[in-house]
Amino acid sequence: QIQLAELFNKARRIHLEQVIIPFLGAKKEKKGIVILDRYLDSTRVYQGLEGKLPLEKIYELEDEFVDGFLPDVTFVLYFPKEYVEQLTEIRKKLSIEQQDTTKTSRSHTPWDEATVEQYKLRQEYHWKLQEIAKQRGEKRVFVYIDASLPPYEIVKLLAENTAKYMIE
Repeated sequence: QIQLAELFNKARRIHLEQVIIPFLGAKKEKKGIVILDRYLDSTRVYQGLEGKLPLEKIYELEDEFVDGFLPDVTFVLYFPKEYVEQLTEIRKKLSIEQQDTTKTSRSHTPWDEATVEQYKLRQEYHWKLQEIAKQRGEKRVFVYIDASLPPYEIVKLLAENTAKYMIE
């Protein structure tokens, strides 16, 4: 887990230096929106809470490589608990079908082998992110959006909250 956490943070540093900082400035001087699929919160969940790497070690890596360059707003898309079991079964079925059609499929991952309980626990970890950030003294906004909503509703909520929390 430590190697993965270090690798992800090194990659974040490169992305910051080559893309994000040139776009926003080192102190976010310029206005703009940067949308990332994963950032440091994913490492906190997957290598930390789930992978049992102590969060203190993850924080050391973040301090070294991310150096306080944090998002202003973090959107967490989640599925209500009643959907998790149904979606887990659908995902497993699709994964098996894809494996049958392609011998070198990269779409099947260890994630597809997780149990419903593991998915539920993983989601619980995502709900802890706001408290973790608060304990670290990070001034960040977390917006949790129900991913079972129709896509146009999700996009509407993302747009409304982006406008609401965009730093002037």
